[in-house]
Amino acid sequence: DAEGCYLYYDTKNGKWVRSGKVAGSESSPKGMGQRNKEHFDEAKRGGTVSALYTSFPSKDSDTVKNAREMNIRPYPWKAYFEELICAIGFKRGGSVDVHLMSEYEKDCSQKGSK
Repeated sequence: DAEGCYLYYDTKNGKWVRSGKVAGSESSPKGMGQRNKEHFDEAKRGGTVSALYTSFPSKDSDTVKNAREMNIRPYPWKAYFEELICAIGFKRGGSVDVHLMSEYEKDCSQKGSK
């Protein structure tokens, strides 16, 4: 059996952030690459109550634009979404593996499964 989750590495604060889990393959409409794109789109949209998007909004989101216009300091978020590095974590039996999405996507494309 295997379990997996999405992780983001906060490069500004040096911490891992768990964003959720998803099941699917590279060819399914809800695969891992698709979910990362959805997270980025939501971070750009802003205004959502998700802890991920309020803690890590996109630099281009209304959340960030409004805070700048209102001169709110310090900013209420931890870092920008663009400063996160997407990774996936798997637990297989007794071992745990973490892979950066860029490495995973490269590996899949080399195997012809992307």
